[in-house]
Amino acid sequence: MILLPSLALLALQNPQPSPSALPPALRSEAALQQEAALRQEAVLQQEAARQQRAALQQEAARSAEKTWIPYDRVMMVVNQDIITERQLWRDLARTNRDHPLKDDSEKRAAQEQILTERVKARLSVQAGQDLGLDEKLVDRNVQDRMQRIIASKNGVASMSKFLEEKDMTLQEMRTVLREEIYSSVWQDSVTGDGGGGGGRPKNDRFVRPGLLGFHYNNVVLKPEAYAALGGKPESFVLQTLLLDGDRYGGTDAAMKLALELKKRIEGGEDMGALVEQYSVSIEKKGVSEPADLGSLTRFDARVGDFAAKAKAGDVSDVLPLQRTNKTYLRLVRLLDHTPAVKPDMTSAEVQAKITMSARKDLEDYRLGRALQVLLKASYVWPKELNQQ
Repeated sequence: MILLPSLALLALQNPQPSPSALPPALRSEAALQQEAALRQEAVLQQEAARQQRAALQQEAARSAEKTWIPYDRVMMVVNQDIITERQLWRDLARTNRDHPLKDDSEKRAAQEQILTERVKARLSVQAGQDLGLDEKLVDRNVQDRMQRIIASKNGVASMSKFLEEKDMTLQEMRTVLREEIYSSVWQDSVTGDGGGGGGRPKNDRFVRPGLLGFHYNNVVLKPEAYAALGGKPESFVLQTLLLDGDRYGGTDAAMKLALELKKRIEGGEDMGALVEQYSVSIEKKGVSEPADLGSLTRFDARVGDFAAKAKAGDVSDVLPLQRTNKTYLRLVRLLDHTPAVKPDMTSAEVQAKITMSARKDLEDYRLGRALQVLLKASYVWPKELNQQ
């Protein structure tokens, strides 16, 4: 089947002289823009037809090799919508391209995550469709977004290449844009950022002073979060000497050496020189980059505990470290400790950041609750996806 360009269809339906037949000087700017848009549309439709023909030819070639091949199957049903195996594999391919999947377990986890997100996406799109939006307005929005995307890609040719890289057709791109509109309108109606189907917002987004103080107090309890509000978390600079037990005659002999080195460091000997002489790692003489207490504790609870209690210059006890059937012994010295700087609650900038954080938490909560309501009222197959 040959797809006729839009201009040819218009010509068949309206035999009157086309405005494009007039000299350019007699045509309005709007008419010229409309003519350019129609030409772009025709080129994109021709490219979509070419991709469709190529896909059909590939399918025909594969069919010629085998009498029967599995074409597709349903992987998920959400009310009236389905997700097929081909769609799932396409999503998996995109995920693997961005974040390579190492083994089957990661592949299964990615597949479950994709299906879960697909359920949420379908429910939000369906909810947006139920708001009764003006279809003509949606069409205009889709067309406007398409034109902006084409312009951002510097023309139709680059747009075609972009679609090919994304493994998408023109029609699929339009469908994605349309569904994004429905979904975003529904989400805005839930969070209070919009009114849904043309009405006024019904959900309050104002963050009250009490909630502002509540979020600030929560941040104060997490010094590693100070930086997000303009403050500074406390930081520690450590120096580490790491002994390989095998290198010094076994764990017992290495322990004896570590205790001797600890006394020498506490006696004033240069730890950097000892690191270069004895340590497995001598980069920067064992000196670390500044790190907050939370990071140190996650790395090793014993190191975090030492840093929290130590004063500059203190040396830790010998800390055994087991790695791949080998035992290492560590000495850690606190070189510098910079106290935390709490965000100033009276600062307008800090209050604005806390307000944004509190509003985001409220929006996430409302969307989560709304999706749970939609999920309970929907038919979802397989059943286990209904528990997400």
